[in-house]
Amino acid sequence: MIRLVLFLALIATPAAADPVSAITAISTWVAGLGVVGGALFKIGAGLAISALANALAPKQKVNDGGIRSDGTIAGGTNSQSFILGRYATAGNLVCPLMSWGTSGDTPNANRVFVVDLSDKEIEGVSKVWVDGVEFDASSVPVNPSDALRGTSLTNADNPEYDNRVHMRFWDGSQTAVDGYLLDKFNTRTERPWTGQMVGVGVSYAVMTFAYNRAAFRSDPRVLFEVQGIRLYDPRLDSTAGGVGSHRWGDESTYEATDNPVVMIYNIVRGISFADGEIWGLQAPADSLPFSTWAAAMNACDDNAGVFYKAGYEVRIAEDEPHDVIDQLLASCSAEFVDVGGVFYIRVGGPGLPVKFITDDDLMASRPQELNPFPSLNDTYNGIRATYPSPDSMWQTTDAPPVYDTAAEAEDGRRLIADVPLPAVSDDGQVQRLMNAWLADSRRMIRHTITLPPEGSIINPLETISWTSDVNGYTNKVFEVAQQDTDSRSLLTQLTIRERDPDDYTWSSGDVISKTPPSNVIVVPTAETLPGWAVQVAQIQDASGTNRRPGLRLVWSGDLPDVEAINFTVRVAATGVVVYRGSTSNVAAQEFIVTQGIISAQTYEARAEIVADRITFPTAWLQATTPDLRITTSDLDVSVTQSIAEASKVPAVSSLPVNGADKGRVVLLTTDQKLYRWTGTQWTTAVPAGDVTGQITGTQISDNAITSAKITANAVNANKIAANAVDANKIAANAVTAGKVAAGAIGATAIAANAVVADKIAADAVTATKIAADAVEAVNIKASNVTTDKINGNAVTSRTFSRVTTAVLTDSVNWVSAHTFNLTRISGFQSSIDVFCEVQFLAAGANDGQCRLLRNGVAMDTYSFKVTDLATTFKFIDTNTSAGTFSYDFQIRSLDVGDNWRLAQSAVTAIQFKR
Repeated sequence: MIRLVLFLALIATPAAADPVSAITAISTWVAGLGVVGGALFKIGAGLAISALANALAPKQKVNDGGIRSDGTIAGGTNSQSFILGRYATAGNLVCPLMSWGTSGDTPNANRVFVVDLSDKEIEGVSKVWVDGVEFDASSVPVNPSDALRGTSLTNADNPEYDNRVHMRFWDGSQTAVDGYLLDKFNTRTERPWTGQMVGVGVSYAVMTFAYNRAAFRSDPRVLFEVQGIRLYDPRLDSTAGGVGSHRWGDESTYEATDNPVVMIYNIVRGISFADGEIWGLQAPADSLPFSTWAAAMNACDDNAGVFYKAGYEVRIAEDEPHDVIDQLLASCSAEFVDVGGVFYIRVGGPGLPVKFITDDDLMASRPQELNPFPSLNDTYNGIRATYPSPDSMWQTTDAPPVYDTAAEAEDGRRLIADVPLPAVSDDGQVQRLMNAWLADSRRMIRHTITLPPEGSIINPLETISWTSDVNGYTNKVFEVAQQDTDSRSLLTQLTIRERDPDDYTWSSGDVISKTPPSNVIVVPTAETLPGWAVQVAQIQDASGTNRRPGLRLVWSGDLPDVEAINFTVRVAATGVVVYRGSTSNVAAQEFIVTQGIISAQTYEARAEIVADRITFPTAWLQATTPDLRITTSDLDVSVTQSIAEASKVPAVSSLPVNGADKGRVVLLTTDQKLYRWTGTQWTTAVPAGDVTGQITGTQISDNAITSAKITANAVNANKIAANAVDANKIAANAVTAGKVAAGAIGATAIAANAVVADKIAADAVTATKIAADAVEAVNIKASNVTTDKINGNAVTSRTFSRVTTAVLTDSVNWVSAHTFNLTRISGFQSSIDVFCEVQFLAAGANDGQCRLLRNGVAMDTYSFKVTDLATTFKFIDTNTSAGTFSYDFQIRSLDVGDNWRLAQSAVTAIQFKR
């Protein structure tokens, strides 16, 4: 069978998987031999020699221990293939690479690979490597129904691949075309993807790579780790001697497996494809005894860490079934034989003997042959093996070599066997095979013996135990390599080989651990421009004068692989780019930018290397340009002269009737004054606020400043120099009371004895002109205030005070309501008015009395009604004696038992009268 690169194998027609003549020839040849003959071509070539020698025998298509394809195959026609067990494949491109979409200004930004993984339905894809970077693909949906790019694969250590690797997976059971491919490529002129391209029975992946210069330098290399096709296991078929739902021919009941004997079983019986073609020996079920094959399958299964597994990619047009069987047999140290149309298989070391013989059991009339030593070319005392290691991205890996030093001494030199194991991917399994094979290869004794007719029941791969006095054997185990029964005499000739079950003794602890080399692709570290700096530049003329601003972009280092350097300059405040450019003169290590650069402006610039390696831009660095503006040196002489003339003020002998422009200034030659046109008139006025400098007295005309020229309140104390205004500066009668601010003239402002009687107008000093408490005894000259100086009723005094509430309970006890002292001056009498307010506690009329005592002697006594609420009593003291007297205002109740309360009392006024 072949695969056409245009993906014709995906078209759902019976012709999708037509076999090529090569496989037809193989099928015809095998059919001509018969089932027995087709298997017997291996007998004799493999069983009479050691397992190691058999593993070393040339294989038709295999010459190393690596996977079959580590690069995706493209071409006109390629062999169809399928995967057995867990294995890696780069697959086959079923059509040329396709592209779609843009990224920014980059066209065809999405590169699409359609990769055929297996031309028979597989279990799934576990990992994908893209240019050596590993991605987990176990969660990628199977047979997606959408039309998107697929699952985005990520790798934490390689963020440059984020959202740039997408995968869609079809396991071969699909019945519909991929919607994504149909959406993107159905309308293409060349090789459109049509609705017929279903790929019945074909497992394939659609990989989309989004353009990224840092991630993909070219079309990426892809490798897939897959779990292969589902296979029939007779142990899981309750109708064939096993237990389970497997049924031969119903692939929906099959399961994926890594068991190499299960794989061999399916190849012997034949693996069918969707178009009805069968690849394999096509043997019937009764040619593979259940007990023998089930025992071999069980021997491969994991048992306390000891197991045999296999994986392999089969190319149908290239691999003959027996070549693939050879690789699978090697993976489990198995032997395979056809006896009378029945296929037998044994895994690992020899089984228990089926017959025990002695020298007496041999036919003495028939010759015996002994071959105790093989040729030196078939002798080994060391072994090396190669195999595809999943830990090394399925690349060919060397297992730890095994040496037999005792055998090496015996042989006189080191004899190494190099064994490729392309179907084995487990390091422990490889070591187990190597140790067993090397030990088994030292079992060199071969015999040809003849037994009586009962020996005919002994089959190839079975063992016998031989005790021989002639050869010195005691229960020595031999394996039957070949059996030949004479049809006339019924004598059986056996070719036997020395075996020892101990050669295959192994445990998981026997594994020599090794650290696989890292398969991580070390991408050169992205680099930026070294020594990057941004400096100020000043462009000079021939005389050395700085005329223009610029930026000097500098770098350092020897950069032989750098083709050019790209620059970007932008305004720091706004981010607006003012310059993009490049230079190929990398060795100059500097570049000056003047284009788009102006004076006194802060810019920032960055650079990026142009080279055939991963790079990234420098940081943005800032610089502020110098203030270099256009000067007269930049102008033609005629221009500077015109500017000079234009800057002069024109002289006129008379003012124009109308000003040409508002703000125009002219010099009037008749008065040599500057005039400006306000828009309505010519004026020479200069606002006072625009006058600078000091105006001296000589600039002010005599009598020019009059009262009318001075704004009200313009001249205040702050405007008058200290002692500047003296009596000579004040006109007679100019300062009147109305001119003096209240409180402006204090005692400190009046010179001693400055205010004399003739300075005070009659009746000028009244009580309202004297501040409270302003006239104290210390301020009155002794005997200076006489009665003639005081107007009648001019001097009064007021005192206010309150008493606490007093409860009056009887008519006997007086309650003191208020006390005070009074000093009298000789020649005066005094009148005292007392205000008293009372309130009652209960309803009804209450009587009370109040009185005033002077020095403890009662004066007038008054009665009142509480219902009056408040009553003012006036006590007149006619005493005219000089001195200080004590007064006590008292109150009492006249109604016993009718309590009431004095709310308050006060001496509201004391008036002294002459």
